[in-house]
Amino acid sequence: MENRIVDNNFNWFASKFPGSNLRQDGPIPWLWLCRHGEELYLVNSSSEMIDEVSASNGGMQTVDDVAVWLESKSRYIYNNVEPNQAVKVNEYDGFYDLDFLIQVYIRIRSDLLGHMELRTPLSKGGLKRNTALIWNEGKLGKDVQAENISS
Repeated sequence: MENRIVDNNFNWFASKFPGSNLRQDGPIPWLWLCRHGEELYLVNSSSEMIDEVSASNGGMQTVDDVAVWLESKSRYIYNNVEPNQAVKVNEYDGFYDLDFLIQVYIRIRSDLLGHMELRTPLSKGGLKRNTALIWNEGKLGKDVQAENISS
């Protein structure tokens, strides 16, 4: 688990199907997740710097009628994430993670969005495609949960 920052390397595609991006003229995500190989990145497409980003993950595994909840003790932590930068927030194992429902927790602090925690939907084996967290309209992405955190 190592921190990684990438500049201008990811493009938003609203569709899971190949071809032209049909929603190019529609809303644009301020914050979104992109899976690149076994790594998951938070992309800052807003025009504002994010002062702090921290990310961890949890999830569950079901065995027969028993569900076991798991939570990672490790965190990715970043300061001063610039616009158009992406930061690594999780890393998946393409074999072992297939048996788990995984959820990513991302805490951010910025002037634009305040101090909040975003939670992705549970996903078997981890997120597979681009996932909008917050749109430029201020709406949350599909099945994304958010909670304001008092300072």
